[in-house]
Amino acid sequence: MEPKEIVSNIFGDRAKSYLWRSFIASWIFWNWRIIIVLFWYEKEDLGSEKNYINYIEKHFTNWCDALYIPLLLSLLFLVALPFADYLIAWYLEWQKVIKKNRAKKVMDKLYPTRADYDSLLQRFDEQKGISESTNKALNSLQERFSFLEKRRDVNFFFSGKMGA
Repeated sequence: MEPKEIVSNIFGDRAKSYLWRSFIASWIFWNWRIIIVLFWYEKEDLGSEKNYINYIEKHFTNWCDALYIPLLLSLLFLVALPFADYLIAWYLEWQKVIKKNRAKKVMDKLYPTRADYDSLLQRFDEQKGISESTNKALNSLQERFSFLEKRRDVNFFFSGKMGA
């Protein structure tokens, strides 16, 4: 294997590693000023410093900024992001359960259960029976009233008080 392939494989493996990717991203996030100096400063902007390396060493470099804080941030990304994904998934499932329970409550109010339907049907039959017996009683009273009215008219007719 050639040295070029060996170096390419090493960088390829490191680029595939989550730890390296998160470390590089957190280093860029934490040390963004160095990136700005390297890409957007002109030699005249450096002041008394003769080159970029001297300027960066004087103004931005210490062990915390260069290694420790980006390493802690990358470990935080590696631990916190999966945990955040888990929390988001849990929250979404919880919302689905709440939505399902609300829909069930609404459906229970809109559509009666079989037991409720049977109970309502039984009450309807009872009320219908009461209504029919009330109608029978009313018809009986009306017949009785008609009979009494006819009897009164007949009695009145035979009593001779008509037209007098």
